Amino acid sequence: MKSPDNVLLGIALFLLSGVILYNVFMTEPSAVAVQENDGTTALVTVTESAVVPDTTAPAVTESLININTATAEELETLKGIGPAKAEAIVAYREQNGPFSSVDDLINVTGIGEKTLANIRDKITV
Repeated sequence: MKSPDNVLLGIALFLLSGVILYNVFMTEPSAVAVQENDGTTALVTVTESAVVPDTTAPAVTESLININTATAEELETLKGIGPAKAEAIVAYREQNGPFSSVDDLINVTGIGEKTLANIRDKITV
């Protein structure tokens, strides 16, 4: 292995289809054989780092749960909200009308600051 002073560069060569053909870590120029789509082979010399297009899958975005319209079952998908707390949220909403802000959830029996902090980024009004 090279000394720690050397910086390893990850080089990924892509076919036109976007599929990774070869991945190599290197600290000096290197020759890499690349098979073209037509079956021919080309010798490519890699001399520096390359910018590789982002090929990761897009992040899955979670939908926020609207505490004014969610069913008890939907509320139960939130961390720390079981059947009893979910029913308490629905009952509070039915008795007092819609929540005007996420912070109003603290008025529901069984919902404390810690529970609210755990679900704040998962809910909306």
